Amino acid sequence: MRVHLFAADGRAGLAGRGAPALGVEVAHNRLDVSLGEDACRVRTGWGPANFAILRRFALDWLDTLRGKDEPLPAAVSRLLCSFAVVAAMEDAAMAAM
Repeated sequence: MRVHLFAADGRAGLAGRGAPALGVEVAHNRLDVSLGEDACRVRTGWGPANFAILRRFALDWLDTLRGKDEPLPAAVSRLLCSFAVVAAMEDAAMAAM
């Protein structure tokens, strides 16, 4: 996606009147790329609203848990690996009982 902040003749493009729209696009890009929002098949009833709340909660949670300069996909991978290790340790402990 290419965004021009100024028109060719020097007038303000998105910088003047469309800056809030740019923030919406950044938020949508984070939700779609990181959490696959556009691929979600939930379409009826309260499902879409509930999943939107869950996605935003998950994104906020990931932002809280990731390092200062850590990209979001790296944080997701790191957390998934740590969850897998904890689950394996719990399985081993249950098997030992």
